[in-house]
Amino acid sequence: MLIEGDDLLHMQMTEPVPTWEERLSLAWMNILSVTRNFIQNDFHVVIDFVVEDEFEWFCRQISDLNVQLKYAVLHADEET
Repeated sequence: MLIEGDDLLHMQMTEPVPTWEERLSLAWMNILSVTRNFIQNDFHVVIDFVVEDEFEWFCRQISDLNVQLKYAVLHADEET
């Protein structure tokens, strides 16, 4: 299952629109919930989203699921 974090981040918000930090936090909570749901139903999960400070938090949140986590960083040189 592919979880596109941007889809969860850019969901329609009602007024008042949350701050960037609130939206990012909510997106990560939703990514976690969807991930846990898929894993508990025996699906492999790929998460496509920018990860900054959230990686360690995310790992702690799924540590009870007995899964192997693989983390890949994609980046381009400045000219690209």
